[in-house]
Amino acid sequence: MPEFSIRADNVELFVDARLSLRTGRKYGLVAPNGKGKTTLLKHIAARGLRGIPPTLDVLYVEQAVTIGKRGCNHR
Repeated sequence: MPEFSIRADNVELFVDARLSLRTGRKYGLVAPNGKGKTTLLKHIAARGLRGIPPTLDVLYVEQAVTIGKRGCNHR
């Protein structure tokens, strides 16, 4: 994939970053809060980064779950 940069709320989270993803592999991100993990995953899931192989399956699942009067609702 080509180098990419991502900003959120006027904060540069990734500048000229490089990412290599391969079909058939599973990946996880570990970093302190506020470092851009969720933002990066959302960009990948939305195919917002150039060069993501079309054969790459991406599933983004929100962490938060709300419980209402009618049961459990995923956000």
